[in-house]
Amino acid sequence: MYQPAYLLTFTTYGTWLRGDARGSRRHGQRVVPSSLVLEHERSLLKYPPFVLDQAQRDVVTFAIEDYCSKKNQNLSALSVLSSHVHAVVTGASIEPGMMLNGFKSRATLLLRNSWELPLERRIWTRGGSVLGLHSERAVSSAVAYVVRHYWSI
Repeated sequence: MYQPAYLLTFTTYGTWLRGDARGSRRHGQRVVPSSLVLEHERSLLKYPPFVLDQAQRDVVTFAIEDYCSKKNQNLSALSVLSSHVHAVVTGASIEPGMMLNGFKSRATLLLRNSWELPLERRIWTRGGSVLGLHSERAVSSAVAYVVRHYWSI
């Protein structure tokens, strides 16, 4: 029997802005990159972009694995990159938005404790992306994407 599964994605503060050449989606529509939009977005940042170094990426990886272990969630794939995080959770028993917030909260706590980051310093952008995976094929494709950054659906 198929269990709920999700691809969760969230970005670090200031690293993936509207107008970025990588593009983004808003309400299902692809946003066309624009240097004017990007410069405007950069001017609105209160802090420099937060880019995770390898040690910080390791801490975020531990935080998410620990969260899933304590909440009995099956973490099928995880990729913590310098500017964003992808996770595939299968057999999920927690609402995905709560899980996304749990990942970010746990990682934030460990990052702040390890690097003495000021409380006002933003680490993550607000929200994130939650994609429901409604078949075994979708789960397999999401895992392949997270592990190899290739989406085949």
